[in-house]
Amino acid sequence: GFVIVYTSDKYKKYIGHRIKSVNNVPIEKLQKEAESIINYATTMKLYGELPSYIAGGDSRLKTLPSIDSSCTQLTYELDNGTITFDINETKDEELPSYKLRQERLNNNCTYKIIDDTLIFDYTMCRENHEGQMEESVNKVKRVIKENKIRNFVLDLRKNDGGNSNIIKPLTSYLKDSKLNLYAFVSRRTFSAGIWAACDMKELGAKIIG
Repeated sequence: GFVIVYTSDKYKKYIGHRIKSVNNVPIEKLQKEAESIINYATTMKLYGELPSYIAGGDSRLKTLPSIDSSCTQLTYELDNGTITFDINETKDEELPSYKLRQERLNNNCTYKIIDDTLIFDYTMCRENHEGQMEESVNKVKRVIKENKIRNFVLDLRKNDGGNSNIIKPLTSYLKDSKLNLYAFVSRRTFSAGIWAACDMKELGAKIIG
């Protein structure tokens, strides 16, 4: 089912509750309609895309046959009440998908150290701001030198794509490094995320997952 996990402060009391219908259309019917038009190669990609049709704003939801494309309100029936949005008054930053996307962007291109291994979390082939990847690579260079890092892991398990060129500052640095290279992938790795794994493989990295 579809469970609310991100909201604006106004609707926080609904977190954890299931969506039963939208504009009186059962959620199961909307899910089947969305599945018939989503382009995906893995089930994880499908699961990642479905919420954007149900709660990502009106643009995708109104492409589904059962939703009136001229409607100006969306009413979500939950297991504990209803929420009604006026499409013309709801701002993008109030939408769950916007909040989730911003959180992922803010945590993109981050890293952690375990012993002599640095794990670089690359969740999206996108940048929160121009030059984010280059800034992160400069930080990583200093950290690797100061902590005698031997192993570098590029974590692509949540990466569902974007712009395949953004990774270039990182791969350019790794190409000339003497680090042992690895990349983590999963069924959720998709599109430019797969290209990132291919880039790592060309550098001699071991692909795990």
